Amino acid sequence: MRAKRHDSITWKLTIFLSIILALQCFLFAGFVLLGGTLDRLEQNAMDILSERTLNRKNYLESEMVQRWSNLDQYQGTVSQTVKSFLLENDMTTRDLKPNDPQTVQLLEQLSDQLISLMRRNSVTGAFVIFNGDEPLEQPAPGEQRYLTGLYYRDMDPVSTPADNSDLMVERGSSELLRTLNIPMDINWSPAFIMTEADSIYYAPLAAALDDPTLSLQDLGYWCGNFSLYGDEVSIVTYTQPLMDAEGRPYGVLGIELTADHLRTLMPSSELDPNKSASYLLVCKEPADGGIFEGVVANGPAVKHLFGESNTYDFGDQPIYGDIYEAHPTEDRGQGKVYASIQPFKLYNSNTPFSGQEWALVGLTDGTSLFAFSQSVSRGILTLTLISLVLGTVLSCLASSLYTRPIRT
Repeated sequence: MRAKRHDSITWKLTIFLSIILALQCFLFAGFVLLGGTLDRLEQNAMDILSERTLNRKNYLESEMVQRWSNLDQYQGTVSQTVKSFLLENDMTTRDLKPNDPQTVQLLEQLSDQLISLMRRNSVTGAFVIFNGDEPLEQPAPGEQRYLTGLYYRDMDPVSTPADNSDLMVERGSSELLRTLNIPMDINWSPAFIMTEADSIYYAPLAAALDDPTLSLQDLGYWCGNFSLYGDEVSIVTYTQPLMDAEGRPYGVLGIELTADHLRTLMPSSELDPNKSASYLLVCKEPADGGIFEGVVANGPAVKHLFGESNTYDFGDQPIYGDIYEAHPTEDRGQGKVYASIQPFKLYNSNTPFSGQEWALVGLTDGTSLFAFSQSVSRGILTLTLISLVLGTVLSCLASSLYTRPIRT
């Protein structure tokens, strides 16, 4: 009888202690999991994504506005060289045509200025294009125009050997190349072949024709995801119109940055050391609505999340701060995709291209972004289960020890 009573007391005490332990474990787990701690951890993860993307955007924006597109000095020297040459040779800007010997002489004089522009602005290319006697308006669909000019490219702007051995000529007449002593690239062409798609040239010209009173800076135009005719190298360009004394455009002066060079300035590893995130430089015109076009991407996440698509829909409203939920064009089983969108300010307000939007996007999937909070959640659940099992075993032992005098 006493043994049965002892067992009953032991069992009741074990259950009582186990219930108390379970309540403590569930209260702790509920406080952490449901009390906002995990939400705060997820918000911290999004804040870190936003902060790192913003810092990288600020760096790129500073380079784009203050260094790469700073053509003020060279606008003056190029324009003065052209003006003086035309006066000395009794020419007009309409005489600057392909294969013209005097135009070749002028481009030879401009060669050092273009090289200096590349070195000073730390860009991968610099070029000048003359319109000659061609129409200034954009070509009709299917129409091609041949314009003269000179185009240098340097695939590694960090290295600047004194003999210019790192340079290649992309566009320029064969007569000019013989005097410059700079090799031609594999896709070299003697002239610029212009079509309706060449906004790098016709967009600033159209803006200058529409309002010649604007400053050259306000007439400057950024173009992303561009390639020269017949060339496969993807580039970003900035161009300003060249204006004659009457305020009429006769060509453009511009710089380029290759996509490969820009990728080196967008290290995705700073977003996630595990390399599951990406930087994405995007752009959209006013007519594109809410859809961005990709310019340069660096990191594995873009291809993994979006495949071969080069258009990106981030929705209209952020879900937190500047974090948007991206909408891939196809379901690739990646779950939710999060994007920190940091817009650039490249143009002054109320200027011809102020409606064009550029942004740097820090992109990752939810699993990678919230990996820490998810590991904390799993750890708390695991710890709760272990505590329950271990506590139950210890409760049994404790009950047995404390009820032993009853037996005896």
